[in-house]
Amino acid sequence: MRHEKRQSSEGGRWDDPAMRELAAEQWAEWRTTRRRIVQTGFGAGAAFALAGTGGFGGWRTGLRGAAAQEAPTSGGSINMGIVADVQSFDPPIPGDNMSIWTMLNIYDQVLRVAQNGEEVEPCLAESYELSDDLLTYTFNLRPGVVFHDGTSLKASDVKYCLDRTSFAEDSSWLSLFTAVDTTEAPDDTTFVLKVKEPWAPMLANMALFAASIYPEAAHKELGADLFEAPIGTGPFVFDSWQKGAAIVLKKNPNYWIEGQPYLDEVTFSIVADANTRVVQLQGGDMDIASDAPFSQIESLDADDNIDVLVAPVGRVDYVAINHTRPPFDDVKVRQALNYAVDKEAIIQAVLYGQAQVAQSALPRMRFWNEETQPYPYDPEMAKQLLSESSAAGGFATTLGVTAGEPVDGAVATILKDQLAAIGVEVEIYEQEGAALYVDTFQGMDYDLVIQYHTTDTVDASQITRYAMASRADGTGALWTGYVNPRIDELASQALAEQDPDKRQEMYYEIQKLGFDDAFILYLYFPDSRTAIRTGINDFQILPTANYRMWEVWRSE
Repeated sequence: MRHEKRQSSEGGRWDDPAMRELAAEQWAEWRTTRRRIVQTGFGAGAAFALAGTGGFGGWRTGLRGAAAQEAPTSGGSINMGIVADVQSFDPPIPGDNMSIWTMLNIYDQVLRVAQNGEEVEPCLAESYELSDDLLTYTFNLRPGVVFHDGTSLKASDVKYCLDRTSFAEDSSWLSLFTAVDTTEAPDDTTFVLKVKEPWAPMLANMALFAASIYPEAAHKELGADLFEAPIGTGPFVFDSWQKGAAIVLKKNPNYWIEGQPYLDEVTFSIVADANTRVVQLQGGDMDIASDAPFSQIESLDADDNIDVLVAPVGRVDYVAINHTRPPFDDVKVRQALNYAVDKEAIIQAVLYGQAQVAQSALPRMRFWNEETQPYPYDPEMAKQLLSESSAAGGFATTLGVTAGEPVDGAVATILKDQLAAIGVEVEIYEQEGAALYVDTFQGMDYDLVIQYHTTDTVDASQITRYAMASRADGTGALWTGYVNPRIDELASQALAEQDPDKRQEMYYEIQKLGFDDAFILYLYFPDSRTAIRTGINDFQILPTANYRMWEVWRSE
């Protein structure tokens, strides 16, 4: 959900004066034309409808492929540049994107997220039944599936892994499995899960990376060492891990999807610097470069050997506001901040148009309330609200940003400029990513801090509970200290509600309540940018931001 130590989306460091000057120039010339380079329709395929399935309001995931009449071919290898190393291959432990997205190519889950990002589809389970009282899920497992070590998958393996995720003290994802009561494996191909009460997100959570399946016997024998060379049933077999440098996966010749994967080998090269990834891509040493710099999308797409895939994903960037520190406990102050900032100008000047103005802490996903219009840029309204607030004379505050993150640094400079215009003096400070997130943000030792989060499931409950509901210790709603009893009530009701229309009403109201209270300073929903050499086909970014390497193939 909140991920790796933040790596720069653009080359360079924010403490470089040249970067500051560039940001100032971009801010002065923000009227760049918004352009999406590549964007096509959803994939198709059978999927399980979820409780409360709703639409995405028409936005689409990016998909790049060869001509429709050209059949995929097998063989070859690719090298993909990623921004950071994997933190762990132990499914219920990590929360960083690189671990998540890599594991999803090694392990399978009982269900998995469909290409359209709205549903889950069969994976290790061919089908399931839900009891009339909505408390018992019976999953019918696919016969003949084998682990990478040659042993057969059994329902007892599924039970073992999901018990760890649901009940183990060291599981990082217990909150998504609190409804689980018991699990059973009555035979080798039947897995039964019982919940304490009806739980609408259960199927979506079964597709989470933390619910990945590995062999019980191997884990009991090897313990943590298993995850230095992980074993799953997924499309690729772990080959090697040179920490800080590269992860190599080989084709699983026994994968249960006939003919897949197409590639013989996938290498994930860890290249933190965005400019270095671009240089390697242009030179042919890299086939796919993740997180292409916003500033280079146009020039990369002009290269005959490179295409740029731009895809909306479930991420939102914002400024967290600490409500426990006056004057931020005053809703008029928070509203004034939102009216004072020209988010569209930020998107054009810093992100080169590759984002959408945010108006919700829920990213663009199912039950995102697209009906709510963002706060308009209205400095006069901001001044009026501030004059009516507890900080009528203006005030001074601080804004934390991740050190070495030029995008956040550039955004912070614009925020400082625009807030000064309404009488709010902002001092910007930098902190190393992990320290800013853990010590400052989660420690609630801040006034304002730039942050972001992403969704890991296709159900709105994960982000709603994380980002908008309160906690008993006062750290709820993104460690802002924001409490709205009505939001808490609706969030709880939506967990049990099975009717899609009613769930949508609940989540829409939750988002509107948070918006009206201006509990954060909403910034933008950024797009994912991936640069790809021609000849690499069917690489796509799902709305959950992961990629299915088993569907990728080479035509050169």
